[in-house]
Amino acid sequence: MALSSDCFETRLSMSGSSQQHDEKTGLETVGQAIRLGREARSITRDDLANRLHMGCEQLEALENGELQRLPEPVFVKAMVRRLGGHLRLDADALVDALGDLSQPAAGTPRTPPFRGPSASSSGFLQSKSFLTGMGVLLTVLVVGSALLLVQRSPSPIPMSQDEPASKTQSVPLGLPQP
Repeated sequence: MALSSDCFETRLSMSGSSQQHDEKTGLETVGQAIRLGREARSITRDDLANRLHMGCEQLEALENGELQRLPEPVFVKAMVRRLGGHLRLDADALVDALGDLSQPAAGTPRTPPFRGPSASSSGFLQSKSFLTGMGVLLTVLVVGSALLLVQRSPSPIPMSQDEPASKTQSVPLGLPQP
């Protein structure tokens, strides 16, 4: 099998920080099963990540059993289920083998995945308040414009009271008159 880029070979740069365990965790066992399934089908990590529209870094972290580089446990389980189905592995058995991911192994720091710059919660509330204010302002403008149009529309001309009703013009209906 030819050596592919496999996420730009980041695993080589991470190899010095890998931990040695006498026993494998559920995550490491599942990661190894996914890696073996991928390699058995001659699919590179890059290709598999692209096919499933996921980050190559996440796939690499999963295959290496690196919980600190993965998102929340619910997302890891969904990722394992998708990968297992795509690689024709028993997805239910893989998810069961993961065990409880919310409790990291001793000595393994759990750091949140990089989420990039985002608005703080107060910034979110400020933008929500801004949008609500804009909605109210737009509603007031629309209702005010509608009221102005109604007030300016010409009203029907009432019949003057000094005109006799006989002077009004009758429209023939095409019926014979008696």
